[in-house]
Amino acid sequence: MPTNAAVLYEYDFDNCNNSQDRTMLLGLYNGLIKIIGCSASQLHSWWESGELSLNIKKAYDDGGYTSEYYDWFLRNEHLLQGLHKFDGENSEKN
Repeated sequence: MPTNAAVLYEYDFDNCNNSQDRTMLLGLYNGLIKIIGCSASQLHSWWESGELSLNIKKAYDDGGYTSEYYDWFLRNEHLLQGLHKFDGENSEKN
């Protein structure tokens, strides 16, 4: 699990309701990097463009991949809506 406050905030681990949801989100990102072959910089560019969710679906669907993590994401996609840049103490949980 990431420990960097900015990563936890910007990639919405802080917005998860419980440790199981955080684990599922981590599994989703791990699948993108380790199975599908996305780079961390590619994920970050998706985040910067505001199209993280869209590109996650595209990567999984175009590659024909599925997993329990992706199924969880499809049910909880709202967690990745409206992501914001971490601004230290001024950042609040969405």
